[in-house]
Amino acid sequence: MDIKENIANNITQLRKKNHWTQADLAEKINYSDKAVSKWERGEAVPDIETLYLLSRLFGVDIEYFLNDDKDIQKEYVAPKVRGLFKKMAVLFLCSLATLLVSLIVFIIGFYRTGQTHYWLAFVWATPLISVFTYIFFKIINVWLGQLLSSCFIVVSLSACAYLTMSFVIGNYSIWMIWLITVLLVGAVVLLFFMKKEKK
Repeated sequence: MDIKENIANNITQLRKKNHWTQADLAEKINYSDKAVSKWERGEAVPDIETLYLLSRLFGVDIEYFLNDDKDIQKEYVAPKVRGLFKKMAVLFLCSLATLLVSLIVFIIGFYRTGQTHYWLAFVWATPLISVFTYIFFKIINVWLGQLLSSCFIVVSLSACAYLTMSFVIGNYSIWMIWLITVLLVGAVVLLFFMKKEKK
């Protein structure tokens, strides 16, 4: 097997081990998916700078791409998302900050007016935290996490609207409208992600 074939096979294997499409890989290294396709078919070879980028992305040595030694390839484990704990810490801090702002709004509102309806600040914090969670899963490219957080955004936003309207109107019997809205929008979100995954 020649070097061109080794490079083609190794790029393909590493990409598949990371569960990326050719378009995903191309986006990460600022190339077109056509270029990646040519590399994987052995019709072209990435230059040394691109091999360096690929080696950093996959967490292997450049030599890995040139080698067809199966023992060396078996040692490869798909790298965990770099900086995952840092991203999780940012998500946690953003969520905590949102809850602290809600607490401040509740305390100040209750202190000034003596009314307890400022608890709605905590309710409105949930969709914002859901948005942070969606962004987190989008960054680390976890499809199921994006789907679940999107569904939670829909549910929490509609719950916020329902509770706020119910409190303002003083009528809690509009729950059926809320339920139908959640089901319809949730179905649209689910279909969108299923269609996206098929691509």
